[in-house]
Amino acid sequence: MGKRDDYYAKSTYFGADEMAGRTLKLTIAAVEDTEFETDSKTVLKPVLTFRNQEKKLVVGAMNYDRLADVFGDETKGWVGRTIVLKGEKVPFRRKRVNSIIAQPVRAAQQSQPTLSAEEEPPPFDDEVPDFAP
Repeated sequence: MGKRDDYYAKSTYFGADEMAGRTLKLTIAAVEDTEFETDSKTVLKPVLTFRNQEKKLVVGAMNYDRLADVFGDETKGWVGRTIVLKGEKVPFRRKRVNSIIAQPVRAAQQSQPTLSAEEEPPPFDDEVPDFAP
């Protein structure tokens, strides 16, 4: 005989209710196409796996469009890119429900170096000569 967790394991996917009010910055490690059964048919959706994170994200149409707008339409190009997951309320059938919003981090934002306390920024040089009055 086991405990409840032995029978009803936690999901391997992020859930909207568990993400409510949370924000995570994650790097995509892999994208795999996964089939899901609905009431009347089988649908294919991309599933994101992340570095240093056990949970995966099933990418719905809205989040696919958000990611494709920045990373491109081909999901294999998303690997190595960074996204921010936000648990937010969104309108759905005249109600506000929990949802996960995937916000892509643009390449310029990903590669900005940060200076440590010991480092000084390079001297400002706008190539405009100084003029004395």
